Amino acid sequence: MRVTTVMLTILVMLWGAAFAQAQEETPGEVTVQAYRIVNVRSTPGVGSPIVTTLNPGDTARVIARNNEENDWLLIQAGDEQGWVAYFVVAVTGDLSTLPIEEILPETSTESLDAAAVPGLMADDVSATAYRRVNVRSLPTVNSEVVTILERGAVVPVLARSNESSDWLKVETETDTGWVAYYVVTITGDLTSVPVVSEEPPPVRATATAITENGLAIITRYNVNLRAGPTLNSETVLVIPFDTELTANARDVNDQWLRVEYDGETGWLLAVLVTLVDSGDVATLPVAS
Repeated sequence: MRVTTVMLTILVMLWGAAFAQAQEETPGEVTVQAYRIVNVRSTPGVGSPIVTTLNPGDTARVIARNNEENDWLLIQAGDEQGWVAYFVVAVTGDLSTLPIEEILPETSTESLDAAAVPGLMADDVSATAYRRVNVRSLPTVNSEVVTILERGAVVPVLARSNESSDWLKVETETDTGWVAYYVVTITGDLTSVPVVSEEPPPVRATATAITENGLAIITRYNVNLRAGPTLNSETVLVIPFDTELTANARDVNDQWLRVEYDGETGWLLAVLVTLVDSGDVATLPVAS
């Protein structure tokens, strides 16, 4: 009887170890990794309350996504579940295999200590840069960069480009300009900020997206540069949001573009970039 009990104990221990290993090596599992401090929020929106944070290098399992474009990802971070923006993490795995949970964002009740920012009143709306952010002359990624906000910089928000607040007009120490909503954290009520329409200049008749080196593109998110044109290929590095690049080739299905960045050559998903001046991916040569 004692021998049987010992054998059962050993079997249970072995089964537990095998189960744990299987959990760690679950095929098809989708994960994210933070390469800076990332806010995990209660609902998919930058105005939603923060439930926890990921530190640089932290990984978490992805449970769901908020839409077909994968703008926000629901993750399991320790004992907490919450949402992270797609463009602030590196993704491993196939997001299309995950269910979609359509959840409306909440409004954060966080407030900023006005004394910390000279000239900012307690009820003003402000934007905080969580990485280096380009401030542009007009609310478009093609407009001139007038200055740059360093990570952690806090600036007053003067206006927004539309009711969706896609772009925000801010005041810096040296100039005023526009920043994309997705690259800053907002404190205050954006609906109290006026909508100002500033039209981008017309496209020059001589402008062309195709240069002698390839197709001009701009990243819409932080994008994984991969060694090959598949989601399973190794991630070489991460290209920041709003980076201007030149694509020099495409895959046979027009889903991946080959680019060079920071001394590395690799592939990125075509749906994650904007084609400058309405360029055509089909004009690029096919490579593999």
